[in-house]
Amino acid sequence: MSSHKNYAKIKLKPCYPKITTCEKILLITSIPITFLGAQTDFLLQVLGTQITILGAIQFKKCFRLNDIRKHDIIATDIMDGISFEMWSEVLFRDLGEKVIRTKASGDLKADLIIEKKSKTVVQVKKLAHGKVGLKAVQESLEAKKNYKADTAMAITNQYFTATAQELARNNNVILLDRDNLTKFLEVARSRRFPNNLIKVLTPKSFKKFL
Repeated sequence: MSSHKNYAKIKLKPCYPKITTCEKILLITSIPITFLGAQTDFLLQVLGTQITILGAIQFKKCFRLNDIRKHDIIATDIMDGISFEMWSEVLFRDLGEKVIRTKASGDLKADLIIEKKSKTVVQVKKLAHGKVGLKAVQESLEAKKNYKADTAMAITNQYFTATAQELARNNNVILLDRDNLTKFLEVARSRRFPNNLIKVLTPKSFKKFL
């Protein structure tokens, strides 16, 4: 039997696609007060500093994003709950969805909001083992009501109990389990690293070996 102390070994850091308020403050405070008539070389120096800071911010974002993307479905078993939410958020983004992760302190029962042509609220349940029960489906229905969404969804890195599946069917709640997320992960990775690109760039004489 696994020991509880082995759980939640992976703790990811958030990756925000847009520049955050803290990053904006860093950019603003790095600009010294300039006056009309300032020398061109001084202005170029300020511009260079801004470009360097922006580059550092984007590098940090890319580093954190890649750190999230490198984990497969097995790694989710030893993530904490917040890290699994981040992992799920990036997965849906890579699938082309517009995703918002709600505040951790919120009590409106939704962990993610997917907005495209309609609004879908997502209840994320991370387990080290076992199956997710009725509560996840019930909370997703509460979130649908709270956010006035069109669709409710519950996802887990494990599986759902039979009673949870029945409640979801009766209330049109979408359930995504471990198998679904594994397939989505394959699709997301193929979009970022398309196999067809290999065939296009490979000489015809070698294509028969692919």
